[in-house]
Amino acid sequence: MSAPGAGERLTVRQPGPDVFVERLLANSMLPRVLVRTAECTLLSKIDFMRPVLDIGSGDGTFANTLFSEQIDAGIDPAREPMLASRSLAGYRHLAQAMGDTLPFRDGTFATVFSNSTLEHIPDPAAVLREMSRVAQPGAACIVTVPSEHFPNYLLGSTVLNALRL
Repeated sequence: MSAPGAGERLTVRQPGPDVFVERLLANSMLPRVLVRTAECTLLSKIDFMRPVLDIGSGDGTFANTLFSEQIDAGIDPAREPMLASRSLAGYRHLAQAMGDTLPFRDGTFATVFSNSTLEHIPDPAAVLREMSRVAQPGAACIVTVPSEHFPNYLLGSTVLNALRL
């Protein structure tokens, strides 16, 4: 897959929580907005070199919030979110596929990322092997997953803990 601007940095929206919150509020519930804003803020500090693959692209809202231009490719196993993602036009190429059988040649991507996806997959090691296979030598493989402490930082948990309930 040859992408326009191969070897160039994919443009992240002007970083700042206010920008991310505003974009996410149009399509998401408040708890999801808070989590995704934190993820966008963290990921906005990383250089995503082209071509970029998003594993677990979902409905495209996250990528459309984080980046100000199209991502080269996205995959997701679910049909409905893929259809929603197409309408946002945040990807040059979308494929309905599982992360452990990526439909790309070896060494295709300069950046492979997966945001809050691996925790939903029965065999994350197989997905990580595929990420490595489709990554170019020296490519960045970026994965975010919630830690075991994640529930402690959710609004409901925070309020209940403050009330000692």
